[in-house]
Amino acid sequence: MTDYNFKPKLTREDYGWYNLENLPHFDGPEQTQFVTFRLYDSLPEDVVARLRATTNKDHEYRKRVEKYLDSGCGQCWLRKAKIASIVRDAIKYNEGKTHDLFSWVIMPNHGHILIKPKPGIHIPDIMHSVKSFSAQMANRELGRSGQFWQHESFDRYIRNFKHFHAVIRYIEMNPVKAGLCDNPEDWEFSSAFERARATDSAPFRTSCSEQARMLALQSSMTNWQIEDFLDVRNGRLHIDGHDAVELAHDHGTPLFVYSEPRIRHNIARLQKVGDNVGCAFKLCYAAKAMSTMGILRAIKDAGCDLEVNSGGELWKALKAGFRGDQLNFNGLSKEVWEIELAIENGVFAIQVDSIYELSLINETARRLNKKANVSLRLVPEIESSTHSGLQTALLTSKFGMMPDEAFAAFAKYKDSGHLNLHGIHLHVGSQNPSPDVYSQAFKEMFSAMLRIFRDTGIRLRHINLGGGFPVNYLRDGSQSTAFPAEQREMFAADFEPADAIRDAWSAVREIAEKENALDLLEGITLLLEPGRSIIADAAICLTTVRNHKQRPVSNGQRTVTNGQWTMDSGQFGTQEESGEKTGPTTATEELSIVHYPLSTEPPSSTDNWLLTDAGFNILLSMETYKWYYHLISAERAGEPHETPYKVAGPLCDGGDVYFDIEGKGRLPDHRLLPENVQPGEVLALLNCGAYSLAQASQYNARFLSPVVLTKTDGTAELIRRRDNFNDLIACDRA
Repeated sequence: MTDYNFKPKLTREDYGWYNLENLPHFDGPEQTQFVTFRLYDSLPEDVVARLRATTNKDHEYRKRVEKYLDSGCGQCWLRKAKIASIVRDAIKYNEGKTHDLFSWVIMPNHGHILIKPKPGIHIPDIMHSVKSFSAQMANRELGRSGQFWQHESFDRYIRNFKHFHAVIRYIEMNPVKAGLCDNPEDWEFSSAFERARATDSAPFRTSCSEQARMLALQSSMTNWQIEDFLDVRNGRLHIDGHDAVELAHDHGTPLFVYSEPRIRHNIARLQKVGDNVGCAFKLCYAAKAMSTMGILRAIKDAGCDLEVNSGGELWKALKAGFRGDQLNFNGLSKEVWEIELAIENGVFAIQVDSIYELSLINETARRLNKKANVSLRLVPEIESSTHSGLQTALLTSKFGMMPDEAFAAFAKYKDSGHLNLHGIHLHVGSQNPSPDVYSQAFKEMFSAMLRIFRDTGIRLRHINLGGGFPVNYLRDGSQSTAFPAEQREMFAADFEPADAIRDAWSAVREIAEKENALDLLEGITLLLEPGRSIIADAAICLTTVRNHKQRPVSNGQRTVTNGQWTMDSGQFGTQEESGEKTGPTTATEELSIVHYPLSTEPPSSTDNWLLTDAGFNILLSMETYKWYYHLISAERAGEPHETPYKVAGPLCDGGDVYFDIEGKGRLPDHRLLPENVQPGEVLALLNCGAYSLAQASQYNARFLSPVVLTKTDGTAELIRRRDNFNDLIACDRA
């Protein structure tokens, strides 16, 4: 069932209690909250003062405020269906993305919502988004300007299911109490109305407990589950309907299972970008993320083109059936034979990394008596809030050329008989938390394109914005508070690529109109080269527990933060209770050294260790970037995952662990699994389809893993066998 998180959990300094209008409020991670927001003129300051003066009891004050609101003070703009529709759409726009929405109603001068924020999302941020959008649109509709909403919102955390039921009843009965209708389902702008129309019934006439039960059933999937892809059947993890444990027994572990239906779903999601721009669109999967031949063929069959990063990937792409014009050739240390292979096969574009490389391509094409299609890669200094190792548009990165270098190159080679100067390229990095970088990147690219045209007369045929769209690695949320804020923001990033590019296109189109250059913009092909957002959540790594042990917890391993607990001195309790302050003294220290508590119970003096057969030889990013892959039990996927374990891989390397061995808190210290996990139990690492097997090695002479592809026809096909002993020495000479 859904974890409604009724109990306040104060685990980070950016969450906690605060005062608003002398009332206590709580902003907690994924905390279910009841929020009331009001029109600007619905509760004048003199009324607030008068109501406050009548009582010193907070609950009485709230009741009087709510009664006053229900009386319909002010302009009551929300009585207008058009305005109420705008607010409704604002509330529901990010449903499922930034928050779960359980109940809502829009009254003539205020609104109520019952929501639970997603990992890393704050209630004030959600409300700011709702208010700012709806205020702008409503003011436009009303032909007015100025403040539309009160700055403050009333918010109350939900204590338990009884409170949850009572809030649903209050919200959906509010129009009835105010005399606006006879039954909750008759009020158009409410969750009761929508649910009644959806089920062709009047569910609120049943008991409130039954209604909450229905809501719970609708949200019963645990957050890591994905409809029609990952689910629990008979207590076990199933992947596209296939029993994960049976797949592990049939093929051994570690085993990667990729989903062709999920790959197609992700490609279709990205193809929607083409519906949001006013030019041609070309989507190219970044093969470096995973280039097993069976995966490349699945990508091709889904109607997606390809970006390759080496002569080897180019050869594999051709072998998989891609035509040259379906391929972009990237890379920054190209050898002559690779350039020859690209030119001979007429690739769509060779992405040029430097002035020297452009001269090398020109000379190679001259020698072959052919023309090479090229695109110049720029680094215009665009920073994203992603991992430092994934930044690719900074001057300090190793990629691309300075804009002025590119402009000089276009001028120098514009009359070359062996180069088609077709485009420019930029990549803003991987796992970008904010969509804003795409608007910035597109503006930079259009500015460059405009200058190139005005300086040289060259009309570029395409602009390539790269990829970098994020995958939500913290969809489950059960351990999201174990990360520092910046890590949590990156791993929980989740936005629609089509929305990001639509906004970027709109911004650039305005610039093009002002520059009288709309024909230049609309005449291009826009290219995207995503890898992670196509393949990451389409794969699971199944691994078996091969060993277990117990270890005493070392002194100093855990420290007090935010008034939780300490192991250093053997104390348990709040800082106020102990009279001492332990742990970090600055925010910087907190982010770098704190190991966050798993619960408010006194920690155990013993760590339970699980040793699996999946190490960084097949999941390298877990070591190099401290990347997070959510771990569950495949055999007991339906059981509570509440018992902490130290988890590590099989390699003869102290860094082969599922936590941050350097003690900087970038990964959770423990993973939560069912109780009493024993050797032989099959576990599953989720969202590990990108940059895993593609970066794998035979370190410790361990066999590379097999790959199973679950197909759209319902079958499961082995598309890569497991290595054998001969593979370990296949390239060696005696």
